[in-house]
Amino acid sequence: MKNFDFCIAGNIFVDNVQITNSFSVGASNLGISTRDSLGGTFNTAKNLCEIDSTSNVFLSTIIGHDAQGLYTLENLNQFKRENKGFDYHAHYDGDKTTTALIICETEKNIRSSIVNWGACKHSDNFLFPKYKWYHFMYLDTAHGITEEIFKKVPKGSIISADFCLSSHSDEEKRRIMKMMKYVDYAILSEDSANSIADQTIEIYSAMEIGERVKKAAIVHTPKGSFVSSEGHEFMCSSEYIDDVKMDVLGAGDAFAASFIYNTSKNRDNLKDNVEWAHKFATGYIQGDR
Repeated sequence: MKNFDFCIAGNIFVDNVQITNSFSVGASNLGISTRDSLGGTFNTAKNLCEIDSTSNVFLSTIIGHDAQGLYTLENLNQFKRENKGFDYHAHYDGDKTTTALIICETEKNIRSSIVNWGACKHSDNFLFPKYKWYHFMYLDTAHGITEEIFKKVPKGSIISADFCLSSHSDEEKRRIMKMMKYVDYAILSEDSANSIADQTIEIYSAMEIGERVKKAAIVHTPKGSFVSSEGHEFMCSSEYIDDVKMDVLGAGDAFAASFIYNTSKNRDNLKDNVEWAHKFATGYIQGDR
């Protein structure tokens, strides 16, 4: 087996995406377009391959014995045929494949989702080949990723993690905070960070989480990021354009992929790496995909 540069482990989704100008609960809403696609771990792995086609990227996830699981395998196999540096392991679990209905409102640049959690949420059957960087996706929903999983990571490898929920129970917050000591870089949206840290101001959330990780906590928002790294805090701005209608789905995954790639090449330029991640995410949602 080849040595991999990056392993992306955690949740994979089969997304049904509905694009609309605006959405009102309890009303009949006019759609612009619809599409089915893979989300979660696949988004970040795909972006890493597109950033550098010479990178070796391994995806480790869990799927169910159902039609959505077959759809996942078909798409992963097609992507593997088209990208020589990509490989994956999708373990079958008795539960269903995780699916999501995602509604993207272009006028407000926001999205809403209904997630049917499946195999990924509880299983711990992830395959870990040897590689330089481990990224655990949506750690707050992948309950099968425990301290024991982190302990399997070889010494010298980098660990990053991201999160997707906007609210967490007290028990879930304690579970997440307990695992932060294994994480070099925590990458969080503003809602996830504020919920996990019990804060309402992003820089304070970054500081709270930054004290628990090894290297840095990056709290990203549409307008910039708040970063706490080894006792130092700073902010990076983005090229966010407020009045442009955009499909923002996948922007956070694109941000994470760019940050991971650039930081793997140069860990000393954290601020530059965060700024490049914002530029890449902006290009992604503007259609440069």
